[in-house]
Amino acid sequence: MSRPGEGEGPSVAEQLAGEIADAIMVGEYPLGTWLRQEHLAERFGVSRQPVREALRRLEVIGMIEARPRRGLRVKGPEPGYIRDGYLIRAELEGLAARLAAARCGPDQLAELRKEWAAFRDSLTEAFASGGRDDARAAWVRHHNRFHELIHETSGVGRLVQLIAALNLTLPRNLSIEALRSSGALEENLRQHEVILSALELRSAPLADEAMKEHVRRSGELIAAWFAGQQEALTET
Repeated sequence: MSRPGEGEGPSVAEQLAGEIADAIMVGEYPLGTWLRQEHLAERFGVSRQPVREALRRLEVIGMIEARPRRGLRVKGPEPGYIRDGYLIRAELEGLAARLAAARCGPDQLAELRKEWAAFRDSLTEAFASGGRDDARAAWVRHHNRFHELIHETSGVGRLVQLIAALNLTLPRNLSIEALRSSGALEENLRQHEVILSALELRSAPLADEAMKEHVRRSGELIAAWFAGQQEALTET
């Protein structure tokens, strides 16, 4: 990790806490993982002192928890934090979809439909029993690109930046587990098709509402999944 200069920006511990939190959010350190100071120090190229401080910061905000005589393990963000983040994201992405509906040309719509089709076609292979990791990665890639195309088509660079910044604070690459455990895969696919249809109709109000509904539901699913995982952790 690059270290900030003296008196500039966040401290090493603050920056390290953010990088560990990011690793938790993308699933590199799944819920229940025991965190070892020596491993983190080696991975991020720092001494153990800033690691200890970073872990204290993450414990204060509830991202990790201390277990007597056992150490620190990943707890993940609180479900309420996730719900709040997705409510904000729903408003921002709804605005992006509303703006995109007025700006979508044939080329953008063709690319969106291509990504949606790839997203749909990867569903069976990605989520079948024994589904391959590369198939799931393809599903995530096409899903994310579908959303990114809408953000870009909105034509408002600041809005694209705000959505990207917010997404960094929310769990990522976990929607697969949340959708699979809730049996909502087909419904999620349908929601994306509704968004696409609204854009093809050039209906700004429909695109706005369809996107908001989709993001809100995704947030509820992921928050519920986290809550279940955290409840299981308390029993171990």
